[in-house]
Amino acid sequence: MRKTSGEINDDIVDVAAGVFARHGFRQATVQEIAAAAGYSKAAVLKRFSSKYALQEAALAAAARDVGELHDALRGMPRGAARDRAGIEYLVDLSARRPGVVALALSAVSVTNDAEVTKHLHVPVVDRIFAAFGAEATDLPRVLRLTAAFGALAVTTLALGHLPVHETRGEVIAICCATLATPTTPS
Repeated sequence: MRKTSGEINDDIVDVAAGVFARHGFRQATVQEIAAAAGYSKAAVLKRFSSKYALQEAALAAAARDVGELHDALRGMPRGAARDRAGIEYLVDLSARRPGVVALALSAVSVTNDAEVTKHLHVPVVDRIFAAFGAEATDLPRVLRLTAAFGALAVTTLALGHLPVHETRGEVIAICCATLATPTTPS
């Protein structure tokens, strides 16, 4: 079955988001995005007028997906069940939209690209921490969340070629173990 124009656009945006997560906004090129998406540069530019338009679409997708995560966890009490539900949500989302999830999580954990951080801080970073019930003043919690998001971002990019059913349980377990409150501080 042929993909709709919207599905093709979503695929290109997801690929672009993954390229932006790996290389940053400045270093990524439309040619690189097109090649990764399996389209010509001309075909991508026909749908998105510029790299900036791809960047804006990727940022909007990340903000939307994190907003949906925030809504899904709203009302759940802070604790292990909420953490697990949030991690499961992100792992499942990463199976469908690995580039967008990698971009959103890279802003939290692995990027040194000031442009990525600047554009994603409020719409993504603040909301993802809020979704997990993190208070900015709770440094141990923020550190554990950052480590869990970093692990998920790296596995999303590095293991994206593997079927999700082969990695899902272990990735969730690793992230949840990272979020567990240590019994004794070091």
